[in-house]
Amino acid sequence: MTATITWPTLANGGKPSTTAYGKAAWKATLVPFGDTTISLAIDDEQNWRKNYMKHVLDIVNLQANCTDNKTVIASARAGLAAMNSSMLCGPQTASEAIITPDTTSTPVSGPFSTKTIFCTTPSSSIASSSSSFTIPHPTNPSKTLENENVLKQVSLWADYGCIEMGCKKSIGNILTDPHTASNACKDKIFVLLGATSALGPFDTLANLGATIACVSRSGKKLDNLIEKAQNSTSATLLLPEKSGGAVGGDLLADAPSLATWIASLDASKELVLCCLVYLDGEKHVRASVAMDCIVEYVMKNRKKGNVSLSYLTSPATAHVRSQESVAMYEQNLADAPFWHSGLRLVAGLANNSSKVLDSGLSVMNGLSGVQGPNYALAKTSQQWRAIVAKSEGATVSANHAPPARTESMISYPTIKAALNGMQKFKPMVAFRPETASALMAGLLLNDLVSSASVANKDNKSEIHPMELFVQNAAHGGSWGCAYSTDSSGPSAYILGKISGDFTPEGSVIKYQN
Repeated sequence: MTATITWPTLANGGKPSTTAYGKAAWKATLVPFGDTTISLAIDDEQNWRKNYMKHVLDIVNLQANCTDNKTVIASARAGLAAMNSSMLCGPQTASEAIITPDTTSTPVSGPFSTKTIFCTTPSSSIASSSSSFTIPHPTNPSKTLENENVLKQVSLWADYGCIEMGCKKSIGNILTDPHTASNACKDKIFVLLGATSALGPFDTLANLGATIACVSRSGKKLDNLIEKAQNSTSATLLLPEKSGGAVGGDLLADAPSLATWIASLDASKELVLCCLVYLDGEKHVRASVAMDCIVEYVMKNRKKGNVSLSYLTSPATAHVRSQESVAMYEQNLADAPFWHSGLRLVAGLANNSSKVLDSGLSVMNGLSGVQGPNYALAKTSQQWRAIVAKSEGATVSANHAPPARTESMISYPTIKAALNGMQKFKPMVAFRPETASALMAGLLLNDLVSSASVANKDNKSEIHPMELFVQNAAHGGSWGCAYSTDSSGPSAYILGKISGDFTPEGSVIKYQN
């Protein structure tokens, strides 16, 4: 028997409504501000699917403009509570079933034991398992960038504008000593919720010999991941195993049991919970609730300071951007070629402007109508948890990840074309998944070990809670682009159909042996 995460029914007994659930969660974030104007506007909105972006942007601007950090944190906490206390897990709410379960009874989906696999790198493949940090070449991932070539590539991305300058400093820090990256993995268990995620850190961590707890549904993807690690790395893999011997766990069906299994892992080691699961449509919200409840349970049941968090934050949300990126946007707008004016008339290109709020911050509207309100809620709720956990003293690595040509993305011809075409708008870059994965893993490792990172628990900088996501943002160029994410989509599709696959000149170094 499982305890599946499901949508709540309406108060009047009506069918579950993702719109009603989403509206309630967003409205909950307004309560600490005493706001009624935005809340009433949300209530009055008759076409949430079409018009949600305006209301979400209003909320994020309100949060970013608030100079009382406690109120902003309370807003994030209220949004999470609204989601977790109304989504269902079996007959209970997700909060009741996962965060505060009845400890006198066995989890309904059955307990997990741990299967341990010690991977041993064959001597003939020793070069593939290293103590230093490497990145696959952006256009030829079969070639590996090492040492100064890694820094050259990251510097080029930063100068081009597809990642923030902070990324250059962070990767540079990882490269200062050949053992920094592998040392960052010591005495830690990296718990990957969504271990087979294309942008997740599995490959980098496995190559560094890390201990990795793999949470993923049983199947070919997980089997291939295990086999790859066994054949070419010295990692230690921890797998949730059911009584029949099957390994793997389903977040939507096994969340209570996975929470207790994760919390029970070696108490002498720090857990790094990496929340990576992405599912299409409404499942994404349910999976995000499952991950968040697991995170809260584990943090409550491990000693303080024993749990760090990691998220791949999405630039396709409304969020705070750097002032440097605002200046880059203005420059790229001024330098835009004449033919862009035709796209303004034909395809509706709109400026990527952000006003400076009274707080001194600027909000980037990265929301996209194509992705919809479920995506916006799921990914923004992960930012809420990051804000809350950092305020409670945890290390929280929550860096924006770039758009990437993952299999799931390029399987849709429209998206494949748009990923190519968006690169016609400098400084946008669509990354190969292998390269993006390694970059994000390097930023995670730096966040874990460097007190210079605002993500690190030892960094006590007085910043606005929403600035947590700025320093190491690898946003793919959306922050400095002349045009807004939502408005550039149609043009990107057209341009991509014409151009085909390419990588912008000036964004990639030539491979050197």
